[in-house]
Amino acid sequence: MLLRSWSLRQTRRGSIGPFYVTSAHQGCGAARVLMDGVVSEARSQGIEQLELFVDVGNARALAFYERQGFEPILIHPDGVRICGEPRDAHFCILRPIPSTPASA
Repeated sequence: MLLRSWSLRQTRRGSIGPFYVTSAHQGCGAARVLMDGVVSEARSQGIEQLELFVDVGNARALAFYERQGFEPILIHPDGVRICGEPRDAHFCILRPIPSTPASA
């Protein structure tokens, strides 16, 4: 599941993750189409803020999320695990959720 609501007390927030496109399909717009779908679903569920983590070493992914309107707001120590290894991660938010996709 790409999108989940955190708890009954925080139903206005949703978390995305993990989110990736295999290398064979990178660069063809697949990530944008998937993200547009996630944002649309969040909006239909009344979610007001989406959150995700991006490995600090993944500049390409961070640039993609920024193009989609996400804002990196802090570095979270041990925010992600890659092959079981702890990695720091950008914690990013999208708020408010746009009424039209970023790609429109």
